[in-house]
Amino acid sequence: MRRQEFWSFIGAGGKSTLLLLTAEKYAREGRRVLVTTTTHTAFRGEQLKKAGGTLLLGNDGAAAAALLQQISPVAAVRELPGEGGKQKGLSEPELGRAMAAAELVLAEADGSRG
Repeated sequence: MRRQEFWSFIGAGGKSTLLLLTAEKYAREGRRVLVTTTTHTAFRGEQLKKAGGTLLLGNDGAAAAALLQQISPVAAVRELPGEGGKQKGLSEPELGRAMAAAELVLAEADGSRG
């Protein structure tokens, strides 16, 4: 059985930066890293590219799992229409599909909305 870890990043500031630096570190070590959120965030494609990975917008866990076989990290989130580029995490069923391919899941897990 493959070991899988789930890390949650909480706090008043710097969560996204720390999360992406962590994703980059473990991806460079050869781990398949899935990045997501339980709150609203605004990951940008260039941030993921800088970390050696990619941003996947939509609610498609199977696509995220397939990408993780080729590239890491993968940030899988859904856009929030009318929210100026803000995103939210995958639905629970789609997150499960995406997590099936990940060795490490990193989630931004809190926010000012509680």
